Amino acid sequence: MLLKWFKTAVNYVKKYWIWFASGLAALIFIIVLSLLIFGGKSEPKVEEAAVATETAAVVVKEPDFRYPVREKFDVKNKKDWANSRVVLQAEKESWVRIDDARGNSVFSRVLVPGDVYYMPVSDKLKATFGNVGAIDVWVDGQRLKKLGPANTKKTGISMAPDALKSVGFAE
Repeated sequence: MLLKWFKTAVNYVKKYWIWFASGLAALIFIIVLSLLIFGGKSEPKVEEAAVATETAAVVVKEPDFRYPVREKFDVKNKKDWANSRVVLQAEKESWVRIDDARGNSVFSRVLVPGDVYYMPVSDKLKATFGNVGAIDVWVDGQRLKKLGPANTKKTGISMAPDALKSVGFAE
């Protein structure tokens, strides 16, 4: 009896295999989608909650940007804002690429007027600007003089805060 039922089931699956494959694909899709949507949301542990309360006391002071901020890049939380000593803001459209010490691209994007990029904390980052005169550079909350004339490509600029301060601050 069991063998007859098994043969019938196998024949049924062979006959309607496309439905079984579609159902399996749909089930996998739903599982992956639910993991992506709900997977990262968990209650913080006691240690994480203590750290969150300690860092909440840190007052984040952003630069007094000259243009309204359109979009912020590489800012995951307020802690990153506080740690970032170098901030870029686009005055006009400009391509910006930031490379690490090995030459790997950390950030590469066309910034449009108002876009802000918070530089990771590192003394080994180098920048390439497609329009260097269109980018305002802020170090420790103070705006620097322009790194070059408008509509000029400049490459290999050290983004170390101390090296940038040697350029001088704007009035």
